[in-house]
Amino acid sequence: MTVLKVLMVILGLVRVVFGAFILLAPGQFLDTMGLGTLSDTARFFMGAVGVAWISVGAWAIYAVGDLARNIIAVKLVITMELLNAAGMVYSGAIGFMSFGDMALPIALAGVFAVLLLIFYPWRAGQPAKQ
Repeated sequence: MTVLKVLMVILGLVRVVFGAFILLAPGQFLDTMGLGTLSDTARFFMGAVGVAWISVGAWAIYAVGDLARNIIAVKLVITMELLNAAGMVYSGAIGFMSFGDMALPIALAGVFAVLLLIFYPWRAGQPAKQ
């Protein structure tokens, strides 16, 4: 199994599990980070985030069956991780949360994005790096 496939499976599983947690128990999810209670509107948007993470995670896992054929799913996962990290940095920059509270999620999204980019098969027809 290539490094890219391993990364896609790990990231897919993480996104599905955390997405389900966010969807089914948004208050408890935020409690794990020491954050306050949620309004109904915030619960609605947390559910939407959970569904998005589950979807991306499921596609990441599905894509490993044939990476060449499902390369668009790899691009989707890379884009999601880059935007996820950028969105959290932006939230910190405008004062929604402190960078200390978001350091680990930002680092994880950034590391996954960089690793996926490193092992991405850049030339058409080039197999993923081993």
